[in-house]
Amino acid sequence: MRKSKRDIARAASLTTRRTVILGGGMTLVAGALGRRMWRLGVQDAEQYRLLAEDNRIALRLVRPERGRIFDRAGKIVAGNEQTYRITVVPEEARDIESVLENLRLLIRLSEDEVRNVRDQIARSRSYTHVTVKDRAGWDELAIVAVNLPTLQGVQLEMGLSRVYPFGQDFAHQVGYLGAVSDSDLNAEEGIETLLRLPDYQIGKFGIERAYERQLRGTPGTRRVEINASGRTMRELSLDPPAAGPDLQITLDHHLQNFMRVRLEGQSAAAIVLDTTSGDVLGCASAPSFD
Repeated sequence: MRKSKRDIARAASLTTRRTVILGGGMTLVAGALGRRMWRLGVQDAEQYRLLAEDNRIALRLVRPERGRIFDRAGKIVAGNEQTYRITVVPEEARDIESVLENLRLLIRLSEDEVRNVRDQIARSRSYTHVTVKDRAGWDELAIVAVNLPTLQGVQLEMGLSRVYPFGQDFAHQVGYLGAVSDSDLNAEEGIETLLRLPDYQIGKFGIERAYERQLRGTPGTRRVEINASGRTMRELSLDPPAAGPDLQITLDHHLQNFMRVRLEGQSAAAIVLDTTSGDVLGCASAPSFD
């Protein structure tokens, strides 16, 4: 059935009207999107650029757990205990003097401790963590934690500190740890970044020194996002550290204690050997030290 001219004209008019409405709607949507893009890319570009720069990625070193030392009976003569420390990152703190003054209002820091922090900051790179307070108590941790939003660059960290359960009994043999010196760095064939951390300690004497590289372990890395105020927003990735292997020595803790007590008050030394295997069972020197 053929349509009349009136029906054809009506259909054409209706199609034109719908086309205009649809075209107008698309134009409005495109205009709104264009305006939004212009605002993001031109009008507010500087603001978003600053926000993007303020939220940056930082690469942080994760310290490995130092290998433990056991006597022949399996007793720990050099171990690690969990401690908490208050640290600051100079790059994130920006005004480090102001941050230190604010910390002194919250926790007890002597002039020597503050001077030591300044010296460490001067010797280290701006992105490394500098320890302000080692082995911090719960009261100190709590008051700093409450005020963290106003302390740029300050962080609370959990770490491990070296402990010697038998004290003087193994002092000469096991040795102790100390701060990394320039001579230590010069003695290293390939200087690890770990040794450049301001408060890192290495073996200075005895077995701790002789087996330093073995006990040290391998550090890991942690990628974190930091905001404009220096606060860590989130952890992006973690390459875990490898702990140093444990060592077992031939000395016996009972014999060590017996020999030290017998030599106390004298200037003497004694060694007990197993004539069958050649193992050194006891080795004491007086006076000893803690």
